[in-house]
Amino acid sequence: MIDISSKTPVLRTARAQGKIILKRESLQAIRDHSVKKGDALETARVAAISAVKKTPEIIPHCHQIPIEDVQVSFSIGGDSVTVEVEVTATAKTGVEMESLVGALTALAVIWDMVKYLEKDQNGQYPHTRIEGLKVLWKHKGKLCAECRPEKATYEKHKEEAPKSARIAIITVSTTRTLKTDESGKIIAELAKRAGHSITTHTVVKDEKKQIDAAVKRALKTDSNAIIINGGTGISPTDITIEAVRPLFEKEIPGFASLFLNLSFAEIGSPCVTSRACAGIISGKVVFSIPGSPAACRLAMEKIILPELGHILHHATSPAVYRRGK
Repeated sequence: MIDISSKTPVLRTARAQGKIILKRESLQAIRDHSVKKGDALETARVAAISAVKKTPEIIPHCHQIPIEDVQVSFSIGGDSVTVEVEVTATAKTGVEMESLVGALTALAVIWDMVKYLEKDQNGQYPHTRIEGLKVLWKHKGKLCAECRPEKATYEKHKEEAPKSARIAIITVSTTRTLKTDESGKIIAELAKRAGHSITTHTVVKDEKKQIDAAVKRALKTDSNAIIINGGTGISPTDITIEAVRPLFEKEIPGFASLFLNLSFAEIGSPCVTSRACAGIISGKVVFSIPGSPAACRLAMEKIILPELGHILHHATSPAVYRRGK
């Protein structure tokens, strides 16, 4: 091990990338969240974060450093899933090995999740392979626009994004009314506090026709965002996702992944039953989240309110989103 005792801790960041080549059936199963073992990307995300923290246990000469942040992103395209892992720490040595171990672990987990689809008749993997594992970049000190161009683009989009939204709230429940809808009230209160307005607030039963009709009514109003809560679980009566997802012109899979990740940190493995989702319909953003007050607060505070303007900027900008194309 190299002696780094004389060095001074500095903010360090590194991003690694790799991809796994998969069959079309495997890629579709990942997109549809129908992999037998569970959500492949979310499992890979959790595994990557864990692997980053355990890198010194895997690579003998790596120092133990205080990991401050791990970001894992996925993109599905062509015949592969691409994984990027970005690691940040204030330390005396770099974090490129941590980012590599995280990316490789995520890729290996994806392979494990879909291996039953990848095997040929002899139980071999003639098609599957991991390739392109590399450190995209590493940096010492505070990141600037030149160091991470995509961050500068993101900040520009945030500046151009609408500062307020017009939100329609739909609560799916067989027992609640407008007076007793605690989750809907939480959503409205947090939205108003953030400078947004509430256009409508309705409660409908767990029936596909009612949910479908409520969403379509909301789409005809001047709302540019719809937040649906309730009916996202896996019981026979939880049919919100079946009613809403077919209406999406574009789905936002990152919302579901991030929500599950945050939920796991709060409540652990029970979050696996949640099927929260988000998407774009006619240039309007639609979120479908669990109906519990805690889940609504988590989704609003951690994802929806911080990113609503940014998402609307993409959904309504002609240069970014054109319906039907």
